[in-house]
Amino acid sequence: MGYSDHMATVVHAPRAREAGSDEPGGNNEPGGNNESAAASSSDPRPIGGYSVLMVVYAVVVGALVYTLRTRRGRVGSISLKQLLVMGLATQHLSRLVSKDSVLAPVRAPFTRFVEPAGEGESNEEATGHGLRRAVGELLSCPFCIGQWVATAFMAGSIAAPSATQAVMSVLAAAQVSNYLQLAYGALRKLD
Repeated sequence: MGYSDHMATVVHAPRAREAGSDEPGGNNEPGGNNESAAASSSDPRPIGGYSVLMVVYAVVVGALVYTLRTRRGRVGSISLKQLLVMGLATQHLSRLVSKDSVLAPVRAPFTRFVEPAGEGESNEEATGHGLRRAVGELLSCPFCIGQWVATAFMAGSIAAPSATQAVMSVLAAAQVSNYLQLAYGALRKLD
């Protein structure tokens, strides 16, 4: 499922529960739908939940910048090789978090299973309303969670460069292996 397919599902997916229900994620639960009744009836997106996630991201990035400000000598431009390793690692970890069948229990409070997506992956959709739904959308979209993963890798590269480089190298190697496995499978189908 590509980004545009994911966003179409997010925007046009029917609501699992009616607003104001006593079920988890409903309006009566703390952290539930914070949007006004008029906005939520015309816009299915959890705008209030998105706002909370943006604030959390901004606070985390601000705290990282404040904490790591003493390490200015370690901050510089990254090489093309480092960018490639970080990109492959970010893609791999983002897909693990958002699609891997084994990590489904991490997403389960915020998503529901839709269908298998092949190669050990599954398609899921966000459930609930408000913040719960926004977190579900974040956790089920590799494009969305990728920003958070890349930020963590960059912060780790400054705070603990050796350990972060080791983790990113393992994840990048696993992603290259995935590409090779998929290419091998495609080549076998040609025979």
